This record gives sequence, structure tokens and C-alpha cells, in this order.
Amino acid sequence: MTNKYRAAPGAMFNDQEAQELGEFIQKFSDMNGGVNPSNLLANALGTPLEKHLEWNDTIAANKHRLHEIYDTLIHIEIKILTHDGNERYHRAFYPTKIVVSFEGDDKQPTPVIISAYYPIEHILADPVLREQQVEWALNRFRSARKTYSELKELRSIFEAIDAYELERK
Repeated sequence: MTNKYRAAPGAMFNDQEAQELGEFIQKFSDMNGGVNPSNLLANALGTPLEKHLEWNDTIAANKHRLHEIYDTLIHIEIKILTHDGNERYHRAFYPTKIVVSFEGDDKQPTPVIISAYYPIEHILADPVLREQQVEWALNRFRSARKTYSELKELRSIFEAIDAYELERK
């Protein structure tokens, strides 16, 4: 029986492509005792993966550098004073979405929104950005639930998140 695959939200491919990719990666894993990005890349030409990779070295290098910057941003920590008076290190920069201008006519202005990283102190002090971070965290918890819902050991954590979300409404 063939497994049924689909594209997760935000994927750069559709459900049909996800099915092709999933089948290929599963077969590759079965034949090679698992997969990792390096062995998939080394064998990508002529496979369903090929069209999902950037083969222009200039463009690929730029994408790689952007990923390195992203990786840098998420791995810098800052020492903060917590609400209970203790010091600890905490991620320093978080992604946000901000309105930078409006386009269109006065009756139907369309916000121009960009993504930007801000220091945690700025986010905690700004009610709009703080609410974005709470929603971002809840989305991560929801994603974790989808991933780990079969682990009964985590049930009480998911129930606490449900209770918090009900309280917010």
C-alpha cells in the first residue's frame, strides 16, 4: 500500500508533488537506511527533488547566505531580568510583521506589511508586537500538537494550552 502524502501549509509545492516527493524519499530511505539532506542532495538529479532545488549557483549562494543570516538571528541570546527577578539568557531577536505604509485610495487603503526581526525588549514593550509573539507561540504549540498528538505523555501540556486559549477568547 502506498502512503498518502500532502503538502503542509506554507510548502513550496502542491499535494501531487508532495505525494511524488514523499514516495521518492520513503523509497530512498528504505534503500539507504534513512535519509539526510546531504545524501538526498547527492542523489537529487533525475528525481522528483531536482525541480525543487536551485541549480543556479549565484541564486543558490544568495539563498544560502540569507539562511545563514536567519540562522544567526535565531541563535543570538541576550541576558534578561525575568518577571520573578532572576537573570537568564533568552533569544534576542524575533520575527514580526509590521505595517510600513498604505497603498490604494482613502476609502480602501491596503496595508503594506513587511517582516522584520526586533529585539525582545522592543517586542515585550509594544502591545501589538507582544500579541503577535503570543499568537506565534500558540501557533508553534498547535504545530507541536499535530506532530506529537500520539504521545499521551504530552496530553496534559496540550490540555493546558487548550485551557489558555479558551481563557483568551
